Amino acid sequence: MLKQAIKTFLQNCRRKELSTHTIRAYELDLESFSQFCSCRTISADQIEAAHINEWVDHLHLKGLSASSRKRHLACLKVFCRWMEEEALIPSSPFHGLKLHIKLPKRLPRNIGQRQLQTLFSALEEIDASHGLARQTLKLSLELLIATGLRISELCNIQLNDIDVEASTIRVSGKGARERTVFILDDELKQILLFYINRRNQLAIDQSYFLITPNGYRATPDYIRRKLHQFTNEIGLTQRLTPHMFRHSAATLLLENGVDIRFVQRLLGHASLSTTEIYTHVSENSLKAALKTGSVRKRLKIA
Repeated sequence: MLKQAIKTFLQNCRRKELSTHTIRAYELDLESFSQFCSCRTISADQIEAAHINEWVDHLHLKGLSASSRKRHLACLKVFCRWMEEEALIPSSPFHGLKLHIKLPKRLPRNIGQRQLQTLFSALEEIDASHGLARQTLKLSLELLIATGLRISELCNIQLNDIDVEASTIRVSGKGARERTVFILDDELKQILLFYINRRNQLAIDQSYFLITPNGYRATPDYIRRKLHQFTNEIGLTQRLTPHMFRHSAATLLLENGVDIRFVQRLLGHASLSTTEIYTHVSENSLKAALKTGSVRKRLKIA
């Protein structure tokens, strides 16, 4: 029964058009839990809070990090809630469960200013003579740093989500929350218009905005591969990921005095506390700047 429930749950996730990355993670995490239950002959309707605690301990003994254990737990919680809604179990074993996995405090990884300058100088060299693959990469990176979008959000943008006249893009974020991002930079708007015209010339029947040369939707994995190839070509040693552009965008906005509540809205964070992690990054930048330009040292030089 448990294996069949997992299969049906994953089919439901596909119908909801969750990302392939999310569905694959659900599949692996639930397979792990299914094996755990199978070894203990626990059926779906017999799952209790004690079993979940035992499973988390089992994951810990296997050497999984706190973040991985937390991800497994979140996946199981969604699955159990779905089983309850589908009347496959009388109630979710998570009701009343108190299990807290403390994550180590990690600051988001940003892209250094020098690397950003090198990267965007190279992007400026991409012009009309380059193929669609390079054009897609250029626009993707420009939009990521300008808007702080998640790579999944960027790749899910449809043609009808873009309003060129209003300079807005409608974005579907986590938890089916919609928000609007603005394209206020004239140069970026021109890059956007150029891409739309280039795309229209190809007459490709594809509702997703960012596409590959073959006319398929540009997926997050596709953008990651193209970014890795491009950074290797221009000699950047730091391995960059699309998500690092989101972190860099948030940090740069805060360092330039943008109110944290506006940054929260731009990033689509449900809670301000999620956005506040970037203030720590800004504080580190401030410390580094103060250390470099020490007022006392300057006075002693005189």
